[in-house]
Amino acid sequence: MPHLRIRNIELERLTAASIRLVDRLQAAIGCQRDWLTIEHEPATAIRDGQRIAGNPFVTVLWFPRPPDIARRVAVILSEELRGSADFVTVVFTELSETLYFENGEPV
Repeated sequence: MPHLRIRNIELERLTAASIRLVDRLQAAIGCQRDWLTIEHEPATAIRDGQRIAGNPFVTVLWFPRPPDIARRVAVILSEELRGSADFVTVVFTELSETLYFENGEPV
């Protein structure tokens, strides 16, 4: 934890950025490296009947953390993933620790 689901970025680019991205996120969040999970979600952006280049969109699923940490994480994700995109969207979804299980056991 946290889990990052990232779309509208090329898989190769995300893979290449993943080491530095995890380094920076680990430092900002203060968590173990192996707690961070990155998933690439294929997506096709469409506008007015045409496929377009979408802007990176990141969903972060995590346990509640202070707003200043969320802000640091959003800045890191934007800096690392923006490339030539107009902007990067980062959405945080806070999970309840009482409703989070691994192998059927609460964490």
